[in-house]
Amino acid sequence: MAARRRTVVEMLRDLMGHEAWADRRLLQAVKDCQGAWEDAALREKLQHIHAVQLAYLGLLQGEPADWEGLERPFSSYEEFHTSVSRYHEQTAALGDCLRSDQLEKPITFPIAGETERRSSFRDALLQVVMHSHYHRAQIATRLREIGGQPPLTDFIIWIWDGQRSLQTES
Repeated sequence: MAARRRTVVEMLRDLMGHEAWADRRLLQAVKDCQGAWEDAALREKLQHIHAVQLAYLGLLQGEPADWEGLERPFSSYEEFHTSVSRYHEQTAALGDCLRSDQLEKPITFPIAGETERRSSFRDALLQVVMHSHYHRAQIATRLREIGGQPPLTDFIIWIWDGQRSLQTES
């Protein structure tokens, strides 16, 4: 019996699910490493990832991005962790409602001092998970430099751990 090909919607849900799983693992490693949250380089990169996640979520939901609010640093690890968890709950809900007819919907990116940029809904979703992935690797490197133990967050590990089975199928 031939395996069924996954749809673009299913692949995007997979990537969103992987992002949530990888963020949880990385945040646990940060919590477990004494002094990691106090490390300015590590904390700033974490906050940058999350600011971009929140900006994209707003745009994908048809809301304007609150750019000034996104630059606000979190006062504690707990406050940051709560915000990241809330973001992933919202993206899971977005993924649950995602339909193939939405994928080409245009998204406009207002960039201060520049001409507005546009992409499709699909490409915006892909960008946010790829952006997070890119910076998680930088954080893992920094975590190792300060004595922490970065977790494996590879997509294939997520698959092998059976996480895909937790995702809603179309």
